[in-house]
Amino acid sequence: MQFFGKIGRTASEEVIIQLLESKCLPVLFYGLDVCPVNRDQIRSLDHAVHSCFRKKISTRDQSVVEQCMTLFECHHVQETIRERKRKFLQKFRMSSNQLCVTFMDKASADLELQ
Repeated sequence: MQFFGKIGRTASEEVIIQLLESKCLPVLFYGLDVCPVNRDQIRSLDHAVHSCFRKKISTRDQSVVEQCMTLFECHHVQETIRERKRKFLQKFRMSSNQLCVTFMDKASADLELQ
């Protein structure tokens, strides 16, 4: 997350978190709504997000990071991926594209598992 080097200690926590959520996390999560993600990959993504919080608030305490994430309404990686996948599958089911129609049953089954 390169923006730390550019704005570093001059920007407020709110600005940093907003930049993280609007610029960095979408790139990090791009495509994960259509790909299967295992537990280790989720753990790795969680570590990246938590590291950003730890760096900005200068702590190693996981409970402090969790509280800050809650305060700034930053969802956990697993929740974010689940929500992105749900939205993708709903749009997929509504598509009239022939390829989407071919796989409609699979999308519906996956959506029900959410």
